[in-house]
Amino acid sequence: MNQTTLPDANTIAQLLALGQAALACEQTPIRWQTGGGLPWPEYPQALKDFFAAAAQPPWSDSHYQPQACSALIRAEDGIARADLATLCSLLTWMVRGERFCDGHWAAMLEQGHLRRWLERLAAFA
Repeated sequence: MNQTTLPDANTIAQLLALGQAALACEQTPIRWQTGGGLPWPEYPQALKDFFAAAAQPPWSDSHYQPQACSALIRAEDGIARADLATLCSLLTWMVRGERFCDGHWAAMLEQGHLRRWLERLAAFA
């Protein structure tokens, strides 16, 4: 990661608060809309708010490596051993994944990756 400015404690606390609201969406299945082509997810506002904040500096890492992030997030202890810079890269991968694959955010939520990411971030608060 070539990011020079990492999130400070206040910025971490703000994203953790948004993250807790986003995790409440785990209890409600993501709705899929159809019409005129491929289906697309209709995300709850709390999840959209979290990922909108996550797309902003200092969270975004323009030098993230998608393949490395994909492998790390799926590794058994990948998130648990991530440092703050790596967490930013993983978050960028989560944010941008939705651009390339409708339902990526839903998968991050449903597979527990977002919860584990937030739990690891809390260690830096």
